[in-house]
Amino acid sequence: MLTDSTYIDVNGKPFALDGIELVDPTKLAASTNATDQSDHGTGSGWTLLVRDEATGATKKLLATDLLQSGQEKFTATTAGQTTFALNGAPVLPKFSQVWVYRNGAKLVANVDYTVAASTVTLVPNTTVPNDWQVFANDVIEVHFVK
Repeated sequence: MLTDSTYIDVNGKPFALDGIELVDPTKLAASTNATDQSDHGTGSGWTLLVRDEATGATKKLLATDLLQSGQEKFTATTAGQTTFALNGAPVLPKFSQVWVYRNGAKLVANVDYTVAASTVTLVPNTTVPNDWQVFANDVIEVHFVK
């Protein structure tokens, strides 16, 4: 147990920590190639050391799990269709991290569309004087990053 500030001079030697708890995969989808409490770098890829603010515990997180993004394209099947559920039901972040396009034109976040869970809901006729509506065969693109 460390009780004082500690500085380690590795003098060109590797410094590693064994026994670091892996982030719960149900909470952050940790990759299968990172192993819990791996000894001497037996996994592959990159991991980051993170601090659990609730407990102060140090855990590791795969670098690829730090930032997630996605994109999906829909074609409106009927005029007036406003609800589009993303495949695989990814939980979308807040609206400022979701970009929605109708036929290539960017819609205004939290005005022309809203997000809830894995569904984007278009809100036509809200941007006077540029009122708009959804027609059959309109192409809706959803991009997100979290």
